[in-house]
Amino acid sequence: MNVAGATHNLEDWIIEQVQPHSGMRVLDLGCGTGKQSFAVAEIVTPKGEVLGVDISEDAVKQFNERAGKEHVFQAKAIKGSLDESLELLKPLRFDLILSTYAIYYAKHMVQLVSGLRTLLQPNGQVFICGPGKGTNQEILQLIGRLVQAPSPIPIPMEDFVSPEDIQKISRHYRKFETVRLQNQIRFDSVERILNWWENHNSFLPGIRNQVAKALQAHFDKHQNYILTKNVLGVHLYAE
Repeated sequence: MNVAGATHNLEDWIIEQVQPHSGMRVLDLGCGTGKQSFAVAEIVTPKGEVLGVDISEDAVKQFNERAGKEHVFQAKAIKGSLDESLELLKPLRFDLILSTYAIYYAKHMVQLVSGLRTLLQPNGQVFICGPGKGTNQEILQLIGRLVQAPSPIPIPMEDFVSPEDIQKISRHYRKFETVRLQNQIRFDSVERILNWWENHNSFLPGIRNQVAKALQAHFDKHQNYILTKNVLGVHLYAE
């Protein structure tokens, strides 16, 4: 649903940021089934290669099956957690390390991202991205108006990595930059929003009917319901 209603394509934005080119060796941490990996592989292969790492055995299987079906033999995935990735990949070196909406699942994110410097080629870069401040603010504000004690009020989304943590991480790199993308997801019906919300961590079953009524009141006046998706990206450069 996020992809179908988005005003910006996340993969296009990532490629615009990192500027991959033919021959690069790329690592995708938390690759899932390969959404970003295969977008980058189109550019860097066949001379280069893409390695994905994900903790889900099923996701790794789907990734490798897709690589075989599409004859992208320079792209493959292996099973592994974020927290063990530095040890797992110790002998390898990459020109580009990506992590899209995944790196913050590491138990020790600051240590992990700092340590990724050891996996980079001399002129390599790391690019991590995830939720930025204000993401999903519309639905969170709506829930906040409807929820009653003792039910918990959803906490507004902050940046997935704080400025203080970015500063700590940046000490291991030559320089860093932050970039932001304000994406918007358009929903054309109450049911589509409810389906999305039921799969989000802000879902509160006890107020579902109240939320549905509030959304219907919105659609009585408007054609779409817009949900903001702010993306924070952090570039880290080796040399």
